[in-house]
Amino acid sequence: MPSELRMYLGTTNPGKVREFAAIVAPMGVAFSAIALDIEETRDTVKETAREKALAYAKHTGDVTVAEDSGLVVPALHGLPGPWSARFDDLVLEDGQPKAIVNSGRSREVMDTANTQRVLQLLH
Repeated sequence: MPSELRMYLGTTNPGKVREFAAIVAPMGVAFSAIALDIEETRDTVKETAREKALAYAKHTGDVTVAEDSGLVVPALHGLPGPWSARFDDLVLEDGQPKAIVNSGRSREVMDTANTQRVLQLLH
């Protein structure tokens, strides 16, 4: 009997778990979602996704998929981009990312604060 293909999905986003489950279910792929607190230090969505995938794969020792996404607002020159989840913690200098501070706020609090910051900058 052939062994079942197993893979891992590295994400802290429950919506992404549901999306991934719907994608792989018809293929008969078993997967487990894992959530790690991986510091995002890269300046692009692609680099951040790669960094996450490598960290999750190192943790699982097996095939692992990770993702990163971000809101891109052309009027804000592509911001918040890869900093979407922590945009309110991003220090800007002349409209450009300078540093990120970790305020330690929950995801729910950050989501609201991030939205407010985008709206403020658009205003």
